[in-house]
Amino acid sequence: MINKQLLSYKIISVLGEGGMGTVYLAEHTNFDRKVAIKAIHPHLAKNEEIRKRFKNEAATMARLQHPNIVGLYDYFVDEEGLYLIMELVEGIELESYIRTIGSPLDEHVSAAFMKQLLEAFSHAHDKGVVHRDIKPANILITNDGTIKVLDFGIAKIVDGDGLHNMTKTGTQIGTVYYMSPEQVQGKKVDARSDIYSLGVTFYQMLTAQNPYNSCTTEFEVYSKIVQEQLPNPKLVNPEISDAIVSVLNKATAKEIEFRYETCLEFKNELNKAINGETNAHKGALDDSANKEKRIIDKSESLKKANSKLPKLKLASIAISAILVIAVIVIVLTNKTNQTENQVVVEKQPTEINSNIQQSKYPGKYPEASERELVDSDFIDKSRVELRIMRNEIFARYGYIFKSEDLRDYFNSQDWYSPRFDNVNDMLTDLEKRNADFIKTHE
Repeated sequence: MINKQLLSYKIISVLGEGGMGTVYLAEHTNFDRKVAIKAIHPHLAKNEEIRKRFKNEAATMARLQHPNIVGLYDYFVDEEGLYLIMELVEGIELESYIRTIGSPLDEHVSAAFMKQLLEAFSHAHDKGVVHRDIKPANILITNDGTIKVLDFGIAKIVDGDGLHNMTKTGTQIGTVYYMSPEQVQGKKVDARSDIYSLGVTFYQMLTAQNPYNSCTTEFEVYSKIVQEQLPNPKLVNPEISDAIVSVLNKATAKEIEFRYETCLEFKNELNKAINGETNAHKGALDDSANKEKRIIDKSESLKKANSKLPKLKLASIAISAILVIAVIVIVLTNKTNQTENQVVVEKQPTEINSNIQQSKYPGKYPEASERELVDSDFIDKSRVELRIMRNEIFARYGYIFKSEDLRDYFNSQDWYSPRFDNVNDMLTDLEKRNADFIKTHE
């Protein structure tokens, strides 16, 4: 795909890869404009039903013009695949941002992010578009604190009416942890299903963890989603106000009719909860100078954390410093007690580890996903090292390991995020060959 031209855009490099497609950096051949091009995975793009839906859904996506939604400029169809030409956004995924911060976001900062999300989804829902795959990995935070939502319409393109949540090839539509009860049960979804998923995302901002992190199987996650209310977030973060907990509980009610009807209603209730807490905590500003000092100290630790992020999640030190100042202003304006720092993709800090600069794949052995392996790659490697090399391929796609030793090892890796019981269909042909090749040497 590199150097291939689609319409007036020449593909420059790979930006990232997910369960439904690969994203490329491309540049207009006549204008100085860079874009992101999402190529739907070939095994999906060849499906006739998906190809039939593609144009209609792409046209719907193009009508979503909102500052908090990643814009769709154009689309392209050929015999080889299906392509979406999108706005290029410099930012960090919310999931990576929370992981990098390493602690819950202050509820005022979380609410500020949520209000932008709710405005974006209110716009989409007014246009009759339901996302159905909301998760922190589909939400970007730019260097100025703007929220941008990715992948509107992708789930509908791949899964049609949305009653199955699975493609014929086994790729899950809707990341399990963020699915609504009706999604898990295969029922019809609507805007209130998105509201539930936004509620789970809000929970993760407030606690720095997913409510189902302790579950060991997808079946256990499904059961909890359908039968149990989310755990009390105050058990993880006692500083969360009761008013915010009430808003969160209504957004994630198990019965769809008990949730907020619209994102506008959700936003209004969130505003009331935050404003009430702000007035109740006016006296908390006495120690604001110490709070700001801790914020700045945290920014220093983030510089070290940046060295653990994949290439697309890295930021320049200068932009990080600017963001710290911007967030401090938010702190003073909202009379909050804490804030977080932020990083940006694309621009690379000079002090990052050179190995991370050379590879977009996380882990100790990125070469297993980058190129064809040869016998010399295994010289002086023990059986344990070879086993880790092979299983890193699956871990990059969020495979949930059944073996306790592998599960413990990968859970200790900052980049690893367990999500799926089966990722075989997500692997590239190169990765499949390398996995088989490594196994012959174990």
